[in-house]
Amino acid sequence: MRSLRRLPAMMLGIFAALSGAAAQETEEENTSWSLSAGARYLSRYTAYGADLGSGQAALGYQLGLDHAGGLSVGAGAIQTLGSDGILQHWSVDLGYTWQALDWLALSAEYSHYEYANDSANVLAPLTNSISIGLDTELGSWGLGLSYDAYLGTNTASYISADLSSAFVVGDLIIVPLAQATFMSQTIEDRLLKSISGKGSSGGSKGSGGGGSGTTTSITTLTSTITGLSSVSAHVVLAHPIVGGLSVSFHPYFLYSPKSELSTSNSQFLWSASVRYSMDF
Repeated sequence: MRSLRRLPAMMLGIFAALSGAAAQETEEENTSWSLSAGARYLSRYTAYGADLGSGQAALGYQLGLDHAGGLSVGAGAIQTLGSDGILQHWSVDLGYTWQALDWLALSAEYSHYEYANDSANVLAPLTNSISIGLDTELGSWGLGLSYDAYLGTNTASYISADLSSAFVVGDLIIVPLAQATFMSQTIEDRLLKSISGKGSSGGSKGSGGGGSGTTTSITTLTSTITGLSSVSAHVVLAHPIVGGLSVSFHPYFLYSPKSELSTSNSQFLWSASVRYSMDF
């Protein structure tokens, strides 16, 4: 998927495909399966323009199994760093990509997330997601559209559009990409970075008959955030090392207009990745 949350994994996939292509040049037989493992360092843990790690850096881990027919299964985890860093979540996913035409690919993916607690970030109460995507070629550029629906205590949906290309300089692959994401999510106010005119919880008390008893009800206040979630500009620098081993560096500029989701509207962020894949 090409949503911002899946962008690092997508970039690792591009890189692995390119390094894998070099390995295939020396192989006479076609392979059906590809097994991969990767790790990445993120200068800040974000997704869809939302700060998910309280400004902390994070480590991400990914394990995947892909079939040439389009089926994929995977598992991953995100761990924030620092004195109060925690294993934010681990996840499993099942996906399928259908190459409908030479210039058109359709994809679908189901993911399940297990968070350290439901207060980890604004996505923590949303434990399942279903994503669909479309990728098409426009000359030397690729256009991607994706829709991510999250289910759990509340609901959320994100629509993303991106434009990307790839250039090769020697063994270095350069991938420029621009992306915009729109959102609609109901979020408990206790998870927001800032709110206007609301507290994190509310309650009402009333007396029972004759004043002999008291009943208490607690209402959890929520806000529905809609509109532009983020705009970002990326450059991915990818380089195969040897065999199926590859590394990449990914700087990007992120604009997040929703102060409820991020304490900084404009940020320069980066990640660095290492990945190994083998075909069989």
